Amino acid sequence: MILLCVRWYVAYSLSLRNLAEMMDERGIAVDHSTVYRWVIKLLPLFERSLRKHKRPVGKSWRMDESYIKIKGEWKYLYRAVDKAGDTVDFLLRARRDKVAARRFFEKAIAHNGTPETVTIDKSGSNLAALDAVNADRETPIKVRQIKYLNNIVEQDHRAIKRRTRPMQGFKNFRRARVILGGLEVMHMIRKGQMKCAGKAPSSASRQFYSLVSYAILSISTFLVPTPLLQQNPHPSLLADILVAKFADHQPLYRQSAIAARDGVKLDPASMGRWVGQCEALCEPLTEALRIYTMASFKLHADDTPIPVLAPGNRKTRTGRL
Repeated sequence: MILLCVRWYVAYSLSLRNLAEMMDERGIAVDHSTVYRWVIKLLPLFERSLRKHKRPVGKSWRMDESYIKIKGEWKYLYRAVDKAGDTVDFLLRARRDKVAARRFFEKAIAHNGTPETVTIDKSGSNLAALDAVNADRETPIKVRQIKYLNNIVEQDHRAIKRRTRPMQGFKNFRRARVILGGLEVMHMIRKGQMKCAGKAPSSASRQFYSLVSYAILSISTFLVPTPLLQQNPHPSLLADILVAKFADHQPLYRQSAIAARDGVKLDPASMGRWVGQCEALCEPLTEALRIYTMASFKLHADDTPIPVLAPGNRKTRTGRL
């Protein structure tokens, strides 16, 4: 059921709420936010599995970028296909410049080998990126700037844009990159770019589900809840907890419930102890900020009520900050 929801989400123009309603009609109660967590957790596993079982692409590439809206701002999805229309690689970047284009070419070459020819449009940043790549090579890559030859990649953008249009934009850059990766995976499967074990080609759905067997260990780790060692939290986990608490205003018990749904057991008491230890580590920074603020020529002061949990009776009282 989990895999069915994930496949339908990347294969068809269905929203998360549509999938929740469709599951409800089949007698399965699932919230749309739960489907979203399945999508975010499983799609990176499928993308890594497909890269290991992807057919080789041609040596003549067509490269172009498309626009993706994230938090109301346009970001850039770099994509390339070979002359047969098979997807070479893709990369989501925040800016459209030489650095972003070079990063895309380096990634595509690392995963697919060096091409003989790359066709681009009249973009100066793409040409500068290819010149930088060629500067480090004994045999340079042939560069062509012929616009009509790029029609094949511009037409290929439609398959991704058709699926992202009902989403009405993304809210988070990292999660947008994950979802776009899943859309590209499904698009490559439909184009027959995945190596099949049998001689007869199987359907796109069977090929998608076959990725599970390649990533079964990772998926099993995701599905089975694993307790977290309370003594040694990873710095990235501490950063997530602190940002969620102080920037996103999520209480620790709420973070614990969210982590439990993702298969990780986090004790709120342990999280509170970690937060206290991190606050102690940040005291020199807090003091430096206080000194910097108080050194200003003009200060504006005020107080505000703060709800505080009273010790012992677990009742909330009003404090003043």
